[in-house]
Amino acid sequence: MRLTVHRAVCLGLLCTHAVFGNPTRAESPDKLYARLAPSVWRVFSFDKAGKAMSQGSAVVTGKGVLLTNCHVISKAAKIMLNQQNKNFPAQLEHIDIERDLCQLRAADLPAVPVPMGDASQLVVGQRVYTIGNPVNMEQTLSDGLVSALRRDKENQLNLIQISAPISHGSSGGGLFDENGNLVGITSAGIDAAQNLNFAIPINWVRELPARSQAALERYRTGTTAQNNVPKPADTIAVVSPPANPSPSPNPSPRPVVTGPELNEIFKRPTPVVESGFADINDIAKLDQFGARKGYENFLKAEMPRAFAIAEGGTGWWIAFGRSPKNPASSPEPRLRAAKDCEERYQKPCYLYAVDDRVVFKPTRDITVYTGATPLPPASGFASISDISKLEKFGVRVGYEVFLSKAFPRAFAITADGRSYLSNGTTSKSPESSPEPHVRILGECERYYQRSCYLYAVNGIVVFRLPKELQSTN
Repeated sequence: MRLTVHRAVCLGLLCTHAVFGNPTRAESPDKLYARLAPSVWRVFSFDKAGKAMSQGSAVVTGKGVLLTNCHVISKAAKIMLNQQNKNFPAQLEHIDIERDLCQLRAADLPAVPVPMGDASQLVVGQRVYTIGNPVNMEQTLSDGLVSALRRDKENQLNLIQISAPISHGSSGGGLFDENGNLVGITSAGIDAAQNLNFAIPINWVRELPARSQAALERYRTGTTAQNNVPKPADTIAVVSPPANPSPSPNPSPRPVVTGPELNEIFKRPTPVVESGFADINDIAKLDQFGARKGYENFLKAEMPRAFAIAEGGTGWWIAFGRSPKNPASSPEPRLRAAKDCEERYQKPCYLYAVDDRVVFKPTRDITVYTGATPLPPASGFASISDISKLEKFGVRVGYEVFLSKAFPRAFAITADGRSYLSNGTTSKSPESSPEPHVRILGECERYYQRSCYLYAVNGIVVFRLPKELQSTN
């Protein structure tokens, strides 16, 4: 079943006006709602012609400061906050597209900041509340439990799974603990599954100013360095300069960044840089990840496009075009491909290619397989992708299956048109080698009770035509 995901993220903001909550006895839901609801606003974005583009939610986290999801205000020419027929214009202040967290500033907003919590203290089974504006239903309260705490490959919390219902329009709303402390920004729900919803941890807000400033520097200079993130103490407010800047004996003015410039980041993402891992048309390179078929389809897709692979060779994902089926997803394929892949397979995914460039770099988590036993050298009999060569031996179908498997793998044939595939490091017999190219001939000959010949290992053809098969050729 294909899953349709709607977004509704959860994040908090570190600012000088933030109020941090203290553990107290849990409030009753009605008192909690009465205290927090006035700090959750509707967000409307408009294009240059004044036409409404999207609607979501935002949470007040400081004086005139709110957090929302970036996809709610993507490419907006005008942003308006609304609550009970009161409207206030807002400007985009900080931006983190990768985490879908954006900060807005609205002058004279009559709202009290919510108390900030700590998502790292959440436990599975804990009761939580959401307040948002689903399908234009203003200030809606829902409750549920923390269903799971999802972590990335560095074991850092990056997604809070909750049973509290959320719907389209809740993007950017607040996730609160029993004491009314903001612990996340509601971000996503899976339409095809019941009570399967997500929020982003509030703790990310501490890194928002620095990540926003780094994104701006990359945008201005045209660089793509992802690790050049300044320390929070070195960041500056980007909507307006300080009201009373301290005099400096050697002033070095820094340009003030405006909301419109921040909006340009949405329109002109960081340039894509090739990794050198492979040529864009090198389909065989995808064999090690078991993603050949998917990559063939990716190469046929219209641009803009992006291709992601799942950890362990268990799946792949294609994103193309700027009109995703899920309106909450980013319009940029490269920003949504890996995220959609992870939501589909529930495991880490890695961006492999964008448009006509391969951007993938092997990491310690997903590397090219190398066995302990040296591989046989390439024979030159055929290229790994030359399926037609196998028609001579009547094993084309078996070889196509072999090409769809992830490394490590090995393929063997018999003189009478049979084939045998071995892949993975878990053998059928505990006495056999964990390496497919070492164990395959023994397994093949025991299975067919006849001689077998090693044809291919991983991404190379090692087959040398024996006398027994020369008549076949």
